[in-house]
Amino acid sequence: IYRATKGSYPEVASFKFPGKTLAFGKDQSTIKETRRERFNDFVILLMKIKPTPPQVRTWLQKEGHKGASAFRNQSGQITRAYKDRPVLNPAFDEKGLIYDMMMKPTAFLKFGRSGAPHWRNFALSSDRKRIVWTSPMKRSGESQVLVSEIKFVENSQRSNVFGRQVAKKKEFSKLNSVSLSIFYSPQGKATQMTLDVMCKHPDILRIWSLGIEMLVAD
Repeated sequence: IYRATKGSYPEVASFKFPGKTLAFGKDQSTIKETRRERFNDFVILLMKIKPTPPQVRTWLQKEGHKGASAFRNQSGQITRAYKDRPVLNPAFDEKGLIYDMMMKPTAFLKFGRSGAPHWRNFALSSDRKRIVWTSPMKRSGESQVLVSEIKFVENSQRSNVFGRQVAKKKEFSKLNSVSLSIFYSPQGKATQMTLDVMCKHPDILRIWSLGIEMLVAD
């Protein structure tokens, strides 16, 4: 997409990606993350070009890029244009590694019963008893789901919450493959609720799905 557009758009031609390196002593994971961040900046730059270049429209229609246009803020600019691939991709039976990865804050697009979806950092607590997330408007302890309350996890958009949100914005349906619903019953309540999120990459969804299933089984 860079090669296809740089000849016609000076702002594209002047954009600099950090170079790849095989030098010893370099932190490869840091380099990869820097390149991901710059790619995100590059796609935001592309989306600001009006009218949208035909090469960009073609690129967005490709299977691996269809989700990019769904992550827009209210001004129409893409806020997170790529799907992050985790540095590690553990096997299904590497329970310890999966739990360790879940304990590190992971950004999910959280969907609620009302209002627009918003980015929140999720993590498994160190005692493996709670899934917690950042929520600046709530008191400590309110933004969590106890593992003991979880009934099952589903990789789909079939929950009532997803159904309402997808009805409002059809583009979200393109991200079914990275959508995750945790079904749980809070203590003292007879109703079943869902925690509904979208991940940045299918591998992240796989890690969290496996991890939650293991936690429930334990």
